[in-house]
Amino acid sequence: MNSIELQLREQLKTTENDILRIRLLNELAYEMRTFNADESILLAQQALELADRLDYTHESARTKANLSHFYMLNSDLESAKSFSDESLKVLQELNDKEGMAKIYLTIGNIHHRQGDFHTSLQNFQKSMVMYEELGELGGLASALKNLALVYYRFGDTKTAEEYLNRQLEISRQIGDLNSESNALTYLARNGLEQGQVSEAMEKICQSIEIKKQTDDQRGLALARNILGRVYLQSNRLKEAEEVLRESLEDAIRLKDKYGTIVNLTDLSKVQNELQQYDSALKLAARAEKLAVEINARESLIKIYYAKYVSYNATCDFKKALEMYSNYHKAESDVMSVETTGKIRSLEATYRSQLAEKEAEVYRLKNVELAAKNREIKEEKRKSEELLLNILPAEIAEELKEKGRTDARDFDMVSILFTDFKEFTQTSETLSAKELVEEINICFEAFDAICEKYGIEKIKTIGDSYMAAGGLPAPTGDSVKNTLLSGLEMSAFMIERKQIRETAGQVPFEMRTGIHTGPVVAGIVGIKKFQYDIWGDTVNTASRMETHGDVDKVNISQSTYELIKDDPSFRFESRGKIQAKGKGEVEMYFVELKIDQ
Repeated sequence: MNSIELQLREQLKTTENDILRIRLLNELAYEMRTFNADESILLAQQALELADRLDYTHESARTKANLSHFYMLNSDLESAKSFSDESLKVLQELNDKEGMAKIYLTIGNIHHRQGDFHTSLQNFQKSMVMYEELGELGGLASALKNLALVYYRFGDTKTAEEYLNRQLEISRQIGDLNSESNALTYLARNGLEQGQVSEAMEKICQSIEIKKQTDDQRGLALARNILGRVYLQSNRLKEAEEVLRESLEDAIRLKDKYGTIVNLTDLSKVQNELQQYDSALKLAARAEKLAVEINARESLIKIYYAKYVSYNATCDFKKALEMYSNYHKAESDVMSVETTGKIRSLEATYRSQLAEKEAEVYRLKNVELAAKNREIKEEKRKSEELLLNILPAEIAEELKEKGRTDARDFDMVSILFTDFKEFTQTSETLSAKELVEEINICFEAFDAICEKYGIEKIKTIGDSYMAAGGLPAPTGDSVKNTLLSGLEMSAFMIERKQIRETAGQVPFEMRTGIHTGPVVAGIVGIKKFQYDIWGDTVNTASRMETHGDVDKVNISQSTYELIKDDPSFRFESRGKIQAKGKGEVEMYFVELKIDQ
């Protein structure tokens, strides 16, 4: 058990978060895929059951993509196809390009194993284009490798080598050892096809060393298979047989049916070279049975040819003719002129599109400076708008000019506080979504009221809203405007309460308090600016709210003295009320006169 697997299993034991559990199950399943595809499938199925139970559509689609990949590795191509179709449909609806790019790779591999190279290539190209657009180099390397496999199969070793060298370069750039060793494995096989035996030997030995280091057991089995082929082509038959049997044992242990077929077929070739024809036929028969079982049409080509060689060498010309006929038919089905033409057409189309993109990039470079200037201006405009949303205009301007602001003393600022009564108990009757939506509706209305009366919103703290009149630029009517704001906020909440009760919904009830006095105001924070105020005035205003009544605006003695002669308002003395930390404080309820 490697350290990553151990860490994931420990996290699974301790986590109680269902969303995190889904992701951990998927990560562990993916970690296990190279040496136990069966367990990968079981883990992913657990993740899928949990995602479906939570109705987590996106995570369900991604888990199905993983299941498709694991079933493909397990050579259950029908199950792999079913899960890939379901996953792709949802990922397209969600426009999850990274998820789509990944599933296109799996779909391409499914069709590749079934010998449908045209469809395989289409999906690999879609994946490559998406990964290029996303700038996701790991995925791009995988897409390049799979494209190389298609071109290798059609004898276009030059194009295959081009893609593999790109994969190798990217893998080394991002430090992905498994991807690097995969590129070396297939470059070795590609070179072997061109008769470059010594170069192939060098690359495959490098790949095997990396595979041992990363414990990629499936990759190691494949690399040993290629080493066996190198020995076979070098006529080192005993060494070829030994390595291929080792690779076969690995494939069987890993329940890799496709790898099992490949090794059985290559061992059959070795036995033919050793003139052990009975043994060669038995190995080929085992490979054929498995290939038919999983519909591995491409594998049947090599199997039939191996059997043809065996029968021909033993003078069983009737069966040799039958096997040659089967070989020719399988080869024609997979390598038809029509299919080859489609493959060439797809490559030509991609190359043309690539050339067009390069031309477009060149054209864009000529206008890049002007575009960047426009972009800078637009970003500056947006940042200034954002700054004005966070800070008062005067303070924002000072910050832009000086890079800092100085704290200021204000002699007379009216502080307004609102708070919802029994907020915790009321919120427990609402869903999280409904709670956030309702608070947002209320606070958006309060923001508009503040803007209407020219008072400054300071901040919200949970269900509490704080604003101030008379800063950053003091005005003669700031006390009156603060009272008008508080009264309009209270009226809004009374109306909102009626609307929700009529709809059979639980309403919020609100208290409002206002106090006037001196404060210090300025910006706090470095990374996230916040305009704030400090002083005993703030604490007293909070007490006005706490000791107020629902649907009322409660003001202090000092605020009352400043506004008592204004004919717009009616006041109700509450006498002296004991306030925490303040002793007895004179308080008044205020309301607008009816004729106002």
